[in-house]
Amino acid sequence: MSEHKLEERMRRWVTARGGLYLKWVSPGNDGVPDRIILLNGLVVFHELKTDTGELEVSQKRMLPRIAEAIEGGGALLRVTYGAKGLEELMDELNEKGKHDDR
Repeated sequence: MSEHKLEERMRRWVTARGGLYLKWVSPGNDGVPDRIILLNGLVVFHELKTDTGELEVSQKRMLPRIAEAIEGGGALLRVTYGAKGLEELMDELNEKGKHDDR
């Protein structure tokens, strides 16, 4: 499944639950995750890849910096790969007491 189709699937899932799935563009800060999910008080920085996708060098540098900056707070950083990765993220958000349906 293409990255565009995966993003669209996640966007529909998040918005159906009243959340926002926002494109994150941060000029001068290469490697930031593609999207920010705002859903029922959760903030999730979401980098989405296809099943065979790989992190870019800039992402390999930036994602640990973000993880360190949000450690101990309420935000999450997640990298998902393909449809299975999306399912796992949806399950995780459900487990955090948000919604029990897909």
